[in-house]
Amino acid sequence: AAAARRATWRGTMAGFVGSTQRREWLFETQADIDAVRNKAREVYLAKSTSEREPLSPSAEAGFLNLYLALMRKLCTRKDLNPCLTEAKYSQRVYLSAAALFKRFYLKHSVMAVNPKLMSSVAIFVASKVVE
Repeated sequence: AAAARRATWRGTMAGFVGSTQRREWLFETQADIDAVRNKAREVYLAKSTSEREPLSPSAEAGFLNLYLALMRKLCTRKDLNPCLTEAKYSQRVYLSAAALFKRFYLKHSVMAVNPKLMSSVAIFVASKVVE
């Protein structure tokens, strides 16, 4: 029985090593993450026809951090959401929403999609997933 469990575990790990989860979402360093973000930014700038000056990478990161903080407040305010009776539930919703939000903006520029819209979508989807 122990040998069968070890074989199953090895098969699972082998499946993970070749998975899209590992390939697309696990990074060795912060520089790897920054490279993916810069690529998304360059793709947006290449397609953009806007006359406005583009945001700097640090300004984009600032917007993401601002909306993450707003999402946290929104997920934990019981006067806005009376369904949240447990702090543990609201924390799970926030953490799931933050993961979705961060993953989305890893591959898309803040200038391409409004973070206000995406924060609402992330909270909605996360609440459905946690439910």
